Amino acid sequence: MLSSINSTPAAQHKNAAMSFLNEAKLEDRRAAIYSALKGHGESMNFAKLLGKLGLKTEFKHFKQSTQNCFRSLAASAPAYIDKKMVNTSRVAAARDESASKFAGSEFFSQVNEKAVASYFLRLVDLMDDACMDEAAGQDGTLSGGSKPYRNLYRIGDHQSRVIPGSLSHKADVVFYYPYALDDMTSVHLVFEAKCDQIAGDIGERTLKQLADYQNSVWRAQPTRTFVPVLLMHGAALEVVVFTRNKWYRVKLGSICHGQANYRWLDVELIGQTMTRLQFLLSLPPEKFGHFCDVRMGFRHLRFDHGSDNSSARATARAPEIDDDDDDDDDGLVELDKQIERPIYPRGRLAHVFNVDYNRGPAVLKLSWTPIDRMPEGAIYEFLEKAGVENIPR
Repeated sequence: MLSSINSTPAAQHKNAAMSFLNEAKLEDRRAAIYSALKGHGESMNFAKLLGKLGLKTEFKHFKQSTQNCFRSLAASAPAYIDKKMVNTSRVAAARDESASKFAGSEFFSQVNEKAVASYFLRLVDLMDDACMDEAAGQDGTLSGGSKPYRNLYRIGDHQSRVIPGSLSHKADVVFYYPYALDDMTSVHLVFEAKCDQIAGDIGERTLKQLADYQNSVWRAQPTRTFVPVLLMHGAALEVVVFTRNKWYRVKLGSICHGQANYRWLDVELIGQTMTRLQFLLSLPPEKFGHFCDVRMGFRHLRFDHGSDNSSARATARAPEIDDDDDDDDDGLVELDKQIERPIYPRGRLAHVFNVDYNRGPAVLKLSWTPIDRMPEGAIYEFLEKAGVENIPR
């Protein structure tokens, strides 16, 4: 069935047109990806993003438990002026602890995107320190069960080195899953810095770069539901969320000052942005980009059936650490024999594997399908119940 679908004239034409995406020169590849995504982006506010992810209540609890975490950080945040990070006049004149939060940071001697990326790296470490101090005495967690990002991910600085296993990607900062190699299969979140603040449209060059990253993540990670990319441009921070249908710009707010003499209102707004950023960094992958927890890797998946044993209602999860020791391997599949298929920048996507399932050969298809469509497994079951022969089980 798979071979017949992929051998239709339309499929052959599309495969031939897009097959170079894996090997093409950088500009050609990005131009093709940009062409597929152009006109399919829109803005979304942070509250709406939380609503779509079902995280409004969790964020409310997180915000309450961290309301004092970032106050001194926001007050001592530098200003980004003329493509350099500089101490604000009020901080330089201050004589309290907040003035020393960023003292001696290397980003003060850097310029352009290097200064922005170095500030971000220093900032997330200080934010995490603040959260760890707040979580002390609470079993290492904050209200709502959130944890500092260091408990979930590792950071890689890729400003001057390529992400292993990628198409020569040099993202500024990458958050990796902790128990895996540093390559595209273990990328949780990418951060990209731009020295000029983007007013209005995100711009063709920047979108091409971010879209190229997300396309490589879709190819490398079969359990993805969406791909987020953090973008800091000037003093502003946002998260760009790529789904298979659209991409969304979600503004988080100002993450540093835009002028040397700031208003105290600016401090409150920067603190709000820090809270939003830390919340996103504290989310486990099954809540922010995957349909199951993949921090231990996703070489195996275990499928749990509903009460009626329906395959259409089966749910997948990463196996527990001791699952491999179980004598009963029913429902456990190993994702080691992938069937090569083209991965397009937008639209339907399927990762297909030859697997052993319930002690027999099977084909596993992890596919991204529009939510208003009937699941493929449900269609097969409907046809089988109707008496149609040779339906895949």
